Amino acid sequence: MMRCKGRARVPAAPKQLLRITRQTLSSAPVVICLVMGLFWTLTAIGLTSWLPLITHDIITNNAGLRIALIQHGLTPITAANLLAAVPYMGATGLCWLLVCSSKRFKEQTMHVAVPMLVAGVSLVCYEPLSRFELGGFASMTVALALLDGCAGVMMARYVSFIDVTRVGIAIACFNMLMGFGGFFGPFMIGAIFQKVGGSYAIATTVLGAFSLASGALVILLGVWERRHNTKQQQVMEDVAVEDLTVKVDSEPDCPSKTAFVSDVSDAAKSDRSQTDQQQQQPGNKGWGQPDSK
Repeated sequence: MMRCKGRARVPAAPKQLLRITRQTLSSAPVVICLVMGLFWTLTAIGLTSWLPLITHDIITNNAGLRIALIQHGLTPITAANLLAAVPYMGATGLCWLLVCSSKRFKEQTMHVAVPMLVAGVSLVCYEPLSRFELGGFASMTVALALLDGCAGVMMARYVSFIDVTRVGIAIACFNMLMGFGGFFGPFMIGAIFQKVGGSYAIATTVLGAFSLASGALVILLGVWERRHNTKQQQVMEDVAVEDLTVKVDSEPDCPSKTAFVSDVSDAAKSDRSQTDQQQQQPGNKGWGQPDSK
């Protein structure tokens, strides 16, 4: 079969898909977001799977609470399943509040990092809180509500680093890691529970460590983005000053040439200083949300 000369060859779909995937995964922010998403998935899905069982054990080990539930016509299993729905009710309202707050302050980093860090602290404190009636349940409820509540802003933060042509591949990679974490999260809790002889304290501590790690990665991502934007702006200003200098040098000599170039350089430095001060203010776009492309 003859080919028409000068006609561009269309790459095969599988090769093009692999090329786009490789380009997407070569970005440092995307890799950080994927690792953060893996830690978040291990914690959120693992806790979701075991919450009814842990709640059932809390009710069973509390004689007064168990008798009170039976008097109201509720068995421990029924009560555990009903109580397990409480975190999702809280996550629904919290997700809406975080999205509205993120849009209002034009900030995303801390709207994701703070819920993850607070959830991690809540899970780490499960053992001391479990000494109080329903204290352990409150610890898991707060953690799960925060983790599920920040999911919307977390995905928006992830997609903001990706080009429009690669969003589908990036979301597919994230969902693949969610499936991975969805299997190993519950499996990890069950293995730890069986290993230590029927205690959830160590398992919740491990989940808390994953949540704290994911929050720390979000903050690291914000710091990287801030430095990257500052460096990129500095390069653009230097190029602009250099272009103006070349333009002035090409003109006939005049006494004000040197003064003009000096004024342009000072103005660029002043603008750069003002930009750095604005990025240090809370809610600034340069800290929590990347500039629009």
